[in-house]
Amino acid sequence: MHNSNLVVKLDKVTLQFKRDTKPLFKELNLEIYKHDFVTIVGGNGAGKSALLKLVSRSYLPSKGKVYFNGTNLSRISSQNYAGKCVTFSQNTAECLFPSLSVFENYQLWQMGRNQSFFQSFAKNDKESFKEHIHQFNKKLVSKLDTEVRLLSGGEKQS
Repeated sequence: MHNSNLVVKLDKVTLQFKRDTKPLFKELNLEIYKHDFVTIVGGNGAGKSALLKLVSRSYLPSKGKVYFNGTNLSRISSQNYAGKCVTFSQNTAECLFPSLSVFENYQLWQMGRNQSFFQSFAKNDKESFKEHIHQFNKKLVSKLDTEVRLLSGGEKQS
């Protein structure tokens, strides 16, 4: 697999959650190239989210291999891959810490982006975050110290 434009490749991937159940995917092959625009369509339970979780390493294939830029995902460190592949969940509960405030969740996200605890707090104070949030949800600005679990579904998506 040496094509420099090939970003993601699934090679005969089988995904099966329990041995005695039918596989969700069986020997699935998929290639995604640089600049491809990919749409995943299917009914409920068809495996759309599972496919993305295979690429994000949330799921490991039962058989077969997943490649990123020509390298088997199993050979890429989690830290290295996290800097190259970002996925967003359709379920905000999977992305946020419910017992932390909105601003504390933001600080943790910043810390992950900067990979420096002190750098994230020095550069991203509450006032600049307020200005940023104001562009998307004016009402959320007043809830930066509110625990995420107390927010509405729409507020969590903001």
